[in-house]
Parts: sequence; structure tokens; C-alpha cells
Amino acid sequence: MKVCGIPVCHISADEARAERDVKAIRKFGPPVMDMIERMPYPVVNTLIDDAFPPGHLNYWKSAFSTDLSDDAIDKLVTAFEETPTTSCFPVIEHLHGAVTRIAPTDTAFPHRSPGYNLLIMAGWTDLAQTDACTAWARGIYDSLRPYMADGAYINYLDADDASRVQAAYGPNYERLRDIKRI
Repeated sequence: MKVCGIPVCHISADEARAERDVKAIRKFGPPVMDMIERMPYPVVNTLIDDAFPPGHLNYWKSAFSTDLSDDAIDKLVTAFEETPTTSCFPVIEHLHGAVTRIAPTDTAFPHRSPGYNLLIMAGWTDLAQTDACTAWARGIYDSLRPYMADGAYINYLDADDASRVQAAYGPNYERLRDIKRI
């Protein structure tokens, strides 16, 4: 078997545990959609392509958080209840496992502490909804500031986040800037 073009000869202890955990979840009955499977990273990046058809407008805000307090979760739930379109939603990405076992300076991506990436995705198709959708995303982002950690994920920065680029690369920024100059 190959994963991302790399031969895989065995299943690690983490993968075996994941298989056991998924099996336990599936015992509850068939889900509406089951996409839990081993897949190459480039495929993962295409999973939500249909949610962003041509002509779809969007505005994103994101930040890392080391903990999801009850108050932060309440703010996310309330924000989801107040979305201006059905294409507006918060996403919580859990950073744990293998990603946290790599030193921050071993790759360009330095955010290796266990925690969460909070992504606020605002999407719309009617240009008249632009102000409402961007205000919705900015409002959630501002309300979550007390729960945010330093840093940013470069792929989620929007046009008005230029001041956060250095935070996205953290301790790697200077080295990457120097490499780019070569």
C-alpha cells in the first residue's frame, strides 16, 4: 500500500487504535455519511471543493486556541445559530497526535502544540450579502480573542490579515524569508 506515494509496510500503533475507535463508533449504526478512511493528503484537500463552486464569495478568519472553554464553545454555537447564509459556519480543527511530535522549526509550519485551530468561514453568492457575511466572521473572531493563542495558519489568512503573516510562520519566518531571497 502507498500513502502519498510513500510505501507503507505496517500499521502503526496509532493507526491500529484509530481502527478500533472507529469500529466502536460504527457500532451505533450507519451514519448519514462515513468518510473515515485512510487517504492521501492531496485527496483530503479536495473534500470540500463542492462547497465552493465558481462564483462563490468567501471571507475567513482563524486563530489557534490551546483550550476550548465552555464559554468559547457557547460563543461558537451562538455564532452558528446567527449565520447570515447557509455557507457560513465555524470549524474546529483539533491539533494532536503526530503533528505535535515534530519540533516547530523542523518544517515551515511551526504550530505544533496540542490545541485547536478555530476557522470562521463566511460564504455567500449574492454580492449584496458581502457586508453581512464579513461582519459575521469578524464578530465571531473578535468575540473569541480572549481564547486565542499566538500564531495563525497561513492558508486561512484573508486579505486583511497581512499583519499576521509573520505569526503564521513563527520562529521560522526569518529563515524562510532568507531562503526565499536565494
